[in-house]
Amino acid sequence: MAGGGGPVSQWSVYDGHWPHVPEAAVVRAVCSCGWAGPEHCLNWEVIGDLDLAEGGGEQVDASERDWDGHTAQVETATVPLPETVTLLLELLEEEIDKLTKTSPVAGVRAARRLEVVAELVGYWAGLC
Repeated sequence: MAGGGGPVSQWSVYDGHWPHVPEAAVVRAVCSCGWAGPEHCLNWEVIGDLDLAEGGGEQVDASERDWDGHTAQVETATVPLPETVTLLLELLEEEIDKLTKTSPVAGVRAARRLEVVAELVGYWAGLC
């Protein structure tokens, strides 16, 4: 499915509530490395008018468990991060969490900045 900015794969978009957007038949986790988890079928007769995250919660949870398992396998099979990077990331997470508690808007701004940085460095790392 294509959206205004290109293809959309986020499962929650396919709830049938938007014009020209179908209801998803299944949810499954996929990774840019080529891995794809098992399909978890959605039953729209059961979901009905509920929000997809609520009505399809069991299937979504199963897909997220598949994803967590995949990322855990990848993490154990790859080169470990240097301790300084691990510590910096943990500190950054703690600081953004503290910031969010005192100023939610600033927390969102910091999280978005982190997303941008991660995308930039991930792009260049992927070219190596």
